[in-house]
Amino acid sequence: MAKNVLIFLQVTVLGFASAAFAANASSVVRLKPDQDFASIIKNAPAGSQFEFAAGDYRMASITPKTGDSFRGNGQAVLNGAKLVTFRQDGKLWSISEQLGRSRNGSCEPSRPACLILNDLFIDDKLQTLVLDRSQLTVGTWYYDQASLKAYISVDPTGHKVELGSAPLAFAGSATDVTIDGFTVEKYANSPQTGAVGGYNGSAHSWIIRHVETRWNHGVGIAVGSNSIIQSSNSHHNGQLGMAAHGENIQILDNTISNNNYAGFKIVWEAGGTKFSGSDHLLVRGNVVEANYGNGLWTDIDNIHVVYEKNRVLNNTGAGIVHEISYDAVIRNNFVSGNRVGIIIILSSNVQAYGNVVEVPPNGTDAIRVANGNRGEGKFGPYVAHDIRVYDNIITFLGSSGRSGLSGPLDTARNVVFENNQYHLLGGGNAHWIWGSPNPVPLSEVQRVGSDKGAKVSREPAKMIDPTRSPE
Repeated sequence: MAKNVLIFLQVTVLGFASAAFAANASSVVRLKPDQDFASIIKNAPAGSQFEFAAGDYRMASITPKTGDSFRGNGQAVLNGAKLVTFRQDGKLWSISEQLGRSRNGSCEPSRPACLILNDLFIDDKLQTLVLDRSQLTVGTWYYDQASLKAYISVDPTGHKVELGSAPLAFAGSATDVTIDGFTVEKYANSPQTGAVGGYNGSAHSWIIRHVETRWNHGVGIAVGSNSIIQSSNSHHNGQLGMAAHGENIQILDNTISNNNYAGFKIVWEAGGTKFSGSDHLLVRGNVVEANYGNGLWTDIDNIHVVYEKNRVLNNTGAGIVHEISYDAVIRNNFVSGNRVGIIIILSSNVQAYGNVVEVPPNGTDAIRVANGNRGEGKFGPYVAHDIRVYDNIITFLGSSGRSGLSGPLDTARNVVFENNQYHLLGGGNAHWIWGSPNPVPLSEVQRVGSDKGAKVSREPAKMIDPTRSPE
């Protein structure tokens, strides 16, 4: 009898659980652009599932609750810009508007207005902000900070004119949030802040998939601990495509391109990505291309990092940077057309192997380890030691370009280059460094024990795409 009661209780409990699951699965909140979607989301309980119909959700700013999921099915656009009407003002057209300005960051000299957060779009085309009225022309706009008026020089009649205004699309402290299938554009977010994710590192346990972020003034997507960004496309954002800070973060199979349109200073923080203070960061299978700045960049106290099977192409800075950080593996990446290929700066316990690196004629470095003295970090001194660079295929397309170790040799313990292939296609014979930044022939660095087993050829490499290797 007791056994029968137990079986009955088990079946009953399972039945209730199944019913509850079914009820939860069916309780999808469906949203349309013409609804007051902000209030609906705000008033829904934690753990709600929201499905967005196709359309433009203008000025959407969402604070998720724990367990919420948001699905746009690839057709919902969250737009942080408002429609504005310029009126004729003498020979120009103007609006009165208070613009936002970032308190942090610095600009490249050629783009002194990068700290102003609001961007102007005419028929979805970004207009370049100028700080001198005399520079007004087609494709630019001017902001007079004294009168709080914005000016354009072309008649906007019959055109869609938008001003980026909302600061964030998705942000908040909730965990276990899923965001899937949206386009997020034209937000007036600050640098180091994601249009999706908010301030870098604050979005914990977020899963972001199939999200396109574009024309946002700061970072496209920024996440914190236990988060995943996957199969997303962050392009043409003002500062960075993606950023992360925290533990157990995965950046998988994304496209990250043409970021830093606002012209933030590259050495400050701009380009494709920036990861800081991470522990167990996996960056795999991404295409990182044509960013104004570095492509993939870990900087300051990152540890247990893996960069693998990424294609890093034609970035104006370095392709892959691991800076003042610790344990990392950089393997099976294709790195081509960047000013610097792979650079390991004042970091320790790093392996770089199986990479294919092509240095363009105007490039400076293939794979370089940089030593020096920048003090001590969370896990020890910032010094280049215990680094192995091996089994890489390196092609120099010009007569310049270097590979090896630069900086003080006395503290650069156990830095080893070995068994690398070099293809010298642009002439020149001096491509190797060891201590001194001035390149010398391979025989000179081999004399002091570096790059044993290296092979040099004047013929093109038999190209192997390491991003498709089974490892």
